[in-house]
Amino acid sequence: MSELERFSTELEFVQLLANPAYLSFLAKHGYFKKPEFVNYLEYLQYWTQPRYLKFIRYPQCLHFLKLLQTPEFRDNLTKYVPTLLLYSVIIFKLSFLTPSGSIGNGTAN
Repeated sequence: MSELERFSTELEFVQLLANPAYLSFLAKHGYFKKPEFVNYLEYLQYWTQPRYLKFIRYPQCLHFLKLLQTPEFRDNLTKYVPTLLLYSVIIFKLSFLTPSGSIGNGTAN
């Protein structure tokens, strides 16, 4: 695999972490119980460095990447309620926060 292919693959995977359904899928299929997968998530934290941030289109993926470093968060993803809560938070932010991060009226300007 070339460096560009690896970069693209890792970028795509990191951004998939923004999807609560995908996180739930990984949890329910036991990925978060595998030490090598947890180590991979730790390795992927390089995406939080300023030189890589410009490539991220879904910044919430970095928040989830950070949360995935904790066993409690990984364990809670196997439950239905936390996944629904993650969806609710994302929908709220997308619906009511302006690009500057302040609360708007939920309508496009």
